[in-house]
Amino acid sequence: MNYEFHAHLPLALQDAGTQSAAIDFLAGKQSHPPHAWPELAALDDDGARMALLAQMLVFTSYKDQARVGARNDPGGYLFWLEHGAREFLTRQRHRLNELNLDQSSRSLPDLSLLPFGTFALHFTFTLTSPYLSKDDTALHLLDNPMKKEWLFKLPYVASTQWKGTLQATMVKQLVEWWQGLGEAEQSQRMQRKQFVAQRIQLTRLFGTEIENTRRYLVQCGDEKLDRWYKRYVRRFLSSTGFLAGRLYFYPTFFDQLSLEVINPHDRETGAGKLPIYFEAVPAGASASFTLLYTPLDRVGEDATETRRQVFADLQLLAEGLESLFTVYGFGAKTSSGFGLAELTGEGHLALYYPAAKSQSPRPQEPLYPEAVREFLENYPPEYLDMKPKQLKDAGVPNRMRQQAKEIKKLYQQYQSDLDQYQSTLTEWETAATTPSPPITERGFCAFSDLVDIFDSVGGDI
Repeated sequence: MNYEFHAHLPLALQDAGTQSAAIDFLAGKQSHPPHAWPELAALDDDGARMALLAQMLVFTSYKDQARVGARNDPGGYLFWLEHGAREFLTRQRHRLNELNLDQSSRSLPDLSLLPFGTFALHFTFTLTSPYLSKDDTALHLLDNPMKKEWLFKLPYVASTQWKGTLQATMVKQLVEWWQGLGEAEQSQRMQRKQFVAQRIQLTRLFGTEIENTRRYLVQCGDEKLDRWYKRYVRRFLSSTGFLAGRLYFYPTFFDQLSLEVINPHDRETGAGKLPIYFEAVPAGASASFTLLYTPLDRVGEDATETRRQVFADLQLLAEGLESLFTVYGFGAKTSSGFGLAELTGEGHLALYYPAAKSQSPRPQEPLYPEAVREFLENYPPEYLDMKPKQLKDAGVPNRMRQQAKEIKKLYQQYQSDLDQYQSTLTEWETAATTPSPPITERGFCAFSDLVDIFDSVGGDI
């Protein structure tokens, strides 16, 4: 069928009865198209059906029927959301995966071709409150449709949206910390230095600040701190003052949709006004989140400083992600509690960090007991197995005969310790000559665990 199906299926040319009957067919409530419009049967894609149904807003008087149906008989778009949307979205998600286009639901990306210090995060989250976002479609049945991927029609969070939302969250964290200080603390050099250092760190992660962010941070701090920040950026990060960040985000796709209704009430009468419909991803829906961090600007630079920056960025990023998902939320109307989520299962971190393996100290050889040494310098080892009378007959002095039993125990313990030492030493030498794996992988069940990973793979940081 031609992509311009609107031209082949002109809704405006149908009579009112056919238009009304077409609503139930397009929404999936009826299995057969109206008798006067059999061509609708060729329209088997739900996305195209919903696009055609949206014309009810323009060419017919069936706006409310196309949205939610009748008062006691749900229909239209609401019926499709409740009965057909899940199957359609699941099918579209499967197609997306078949084409290997949904990178966020796959395993972590291969880091072997990227610079030292690169890491990738991947985890699954479950919404604890509905997720809203604004689509830019030209025509939709609802005034507030969800943002959808334009080809597969899956609700999603774009990679640019993740980047902007996480950056805004981490800027808020910085400002809240700064504003929580008293005037005396804000005047201290240590605190002012920390404010600038964290602002620089955000620039490393997300790139050059947009003008609104810069003005906001200048307003929260002062002009002197802004000049300090600019001098550092131009001297150590970019001579032009412009740079790309180290973070790269993957889009996140959902396979569920629902309808949220906000019904404003009149202050005088207390009665509800016209309801406002919001398309949303419902609470309980799960999706995957994946990001890549790669310090391209540190290629060829000092490795120790690179390590320091990587683990400092990982720690700040872990705090930012926790606040994003559990405190601030993502999407629209986050101030009303929308867009919150929690981790589901175990997340994964892959870190390209060849020096991450920590080598244990070389085993210590057991000390040779002095009493054993003295005895064996004068007598052969078989004397240790003799009885006191045999030792006396062999001419062993009384002092040595009295200590023979204890010396034998010391000798046996030394032999046991020596065998254990040889075994441990062999294992240590094997480990020392085995190259450290270039990719270190760790699991985490909470965002705070990411900070603990710093201690487990920090090496010589």
